[in-house]
Amino acid sequence: RYSKNNIMKKSLGQRDLGLAHLFVGFALLFLVIIGGVLYGMKKEKWSFSGSLLFILSACQTSGLLAPTIKTNSDEYFNPLCVMFLVMVGVPLWAYVVGKLSLVFIIRDSNKKNLITVMDRRRELRAAFQRILKRPAKSGDKVSEKSESNSV
Repeated sequence: RYSKNNIMKKSLGQRDLGLAHLFVGFALLFLVIIGGVLYGMKKEKWSFSGSLLFILSACQTSGLLAPTIKTNSDEYFNPLCVMFLVMVGVPLWAYVVGKLSLVFIIRDSNKKNLITVMDRRRELRAAFQRILKRPAKSGDKVSEKSESNSV
């Protein structure tokens, strides 16, 4: 991660966006969403949109749509499946949303850092040009030598 080429690319104060982690999080969240949609369509007999609403609301912890869990039956698949989807989906949702917002923040700060670094370079270059082009003052050694040579 901190190879010489990588450091050279970000020499203007820019930070790495970390997009690889974001793509992995998106992929895992997509798998959880597919699992939730399949669960809703097969086990609960919901439509695609109802199943999608279920899994997205479960991952966002709002829980707008709840599955039917019968307490007197011996079927443990429904509660275990919903528990697994929620236990995996909620942290993945939080990770992806947090990482996505961090990408936007870092991208914005990279633009600002690039602008400030370029402004600093421009100011430094202008200061050097002012120093090189300024007239000699009376107290400088260079001006005293030039005055003594002219007399």
